[in-house]
Amino acid sequence: MPGKRPFEIIDTVRRKISNGVLPNNGSQKVWAALGSGRTCDGCDEPISREQVEHEVELLGHRTLRFHQPCLEAWRVLAGREIGGGSAPSAWTVIFDLGVARDANVDVAALNELLAASAESHADAVKVRLLARIARGRAAASISRSQDLRRALTAPAV
Repeated sequence: MPGKRPFEIIDTVRRKISNGVLPNNGSQKVWAALGSGRTCDGCDEPISREQVEHEVELLGHRTLRFHQPCLEAWRVLAGREIGGGSAPSAWTVIFDLGVARDANVDVAALNELLAASAESHADAVKVRLLARIARGRAAASISRSQDLRRALTAPAV
């Protein structure tokens, strides 16, 4: 982690999840303590005794070890909730790992920020479309209910 930039951590963790090296479910408990010198399962670099080591206990008695940024990348990319109840999204990864802050001096971070922006925009368009469909269905349902109510309460002819 000390030698890796946030976008490199994201890429590494994403690749490990895709390849099945890191699981995308099953965490039970997370413990934190000073580093033990063991290798981080996220970035493959040692977690020094001066750093915080996060141990994730999985089902089946497997334990993963992470630096804090690597843990957050894994949680977000694997679809887990992160602190504060934030939903996993491209923006969560970018801001939690500081890629947006680095975008003004690092071309790779800028590219990651632009990709996250495009992904967030696509998500927003999808949500707006789903909301429009839901509003249309609700309006149609209300209209049918009102028609039925009128029919039931209308005087017999």
